[in-house]
Amino acid sequence: MQLTQSMKLSPVAETKTSLNAQGLVLTAPNGVVTRVKFGTDRKDVMAALASRPEAGESTNSECGAGPIDFASWPDGLNLLFQGGTFQGWSLDERADSLRTTNGMRIGTTLAQLRKLGKVRIAKSTLGNEFALAGVSGLVSSLRPTGKITNLWSGLDCSFR
Repeated sequence: MQLTQSMKLSPVAETKTSLNAQGLVLTAPNGVVTRVKFGTDRKDVMAALASRPEAGESTNSECGAGPIDFASWPDGLNLLFQGGTFQGWSLDERADSLRTTNGMRIGTTLAQLRKLGKVRIAKSTLGNEFALAGVSGLVSSLRPTGKITNLWSGLDCSFR
């Protein structure tokens, strides 16, 4: 076989994903903003995220709130669905490029976090657990240089 012709394809522009205490905020390359709130039907959520790579899917039937279905991406974004609707999101250590609408992200220091508002911190079996503006997470230490290692909002499946 010999290549006789080639086409240069334009890269597909991905919608920018941000997160908040109500769900997701998606900003299309043309600037159009779509808010995907908790309670939205799963098929509508996944359609809104069609520009992202394909998600892995799993179910955990042992969560305290009952069975939860997950859609997970390699960049650390995890969406939680229960009863066919979007009920929560979480970010793990791989998600350093994703952030909340107020600027929290994996790697944000406790000192930076405190500048965003009143932070409640408590020790739990998960570690140093915090809450701020409806978003929860874990910080690596209680020192100002301690960093956010996990974030979540809405329904979660943490075993405490």
